[in-house]
Amino acid sequence: MKRFAFSMQALYDVKLASEKQAQGAYAAARNALDQAEELAQACLAKLQNDELRLEEKARAGMPASDFQNYQAYLKLLRQKHTELQADVEKAREAMLQRQQELQEIYRDKKALERLREEQYQAFMQEQLAKEARETEDLLVFGMMGKMQEARNDPA
Repeated sequence: MKRFAFSMQALYDVKLASEKQAQGAYAAARNALDQAEELAQACLAKLQNDELRLEEKARAGMPASDFQNYQAYLKLLRQKHTELQADVEKAREAMLQRQQELQEIYRDKKALERLREEQYQAFMQEQLAKEARETEDLLVFGMMGKMQEARNDPA
């Protein structure tokens, strides 16, 4: 019996390799997003904590110069938090792009798998039809042989 050969096997193999690469890129992008979010959260927590400390110190009484220095420090911390939030958004966009690429590869791979299944079903039907013809030919030749023997046998 002839073996089944998928006509687009090379493309399917490329899609499998692309899928593994895209999964790795997606995981890296997801990790980068997680790290960016952690940094932004840590900065926000520090900012909130330091704002509370400034408020407590201001109530207790602190020199104006210290208050101004603390305000400048908090302003820098707010700017840093804004920058980190921008980094989070960039990381999120990169992760979403990698996710879309991965989904596209999944769709292509599924389409190839459906095509492979259709080709396999057609191959199997062809093989069954071929076997049926061969069996029919054997039966016909066998019947013809018996008829020939019956004609040749005068008894």
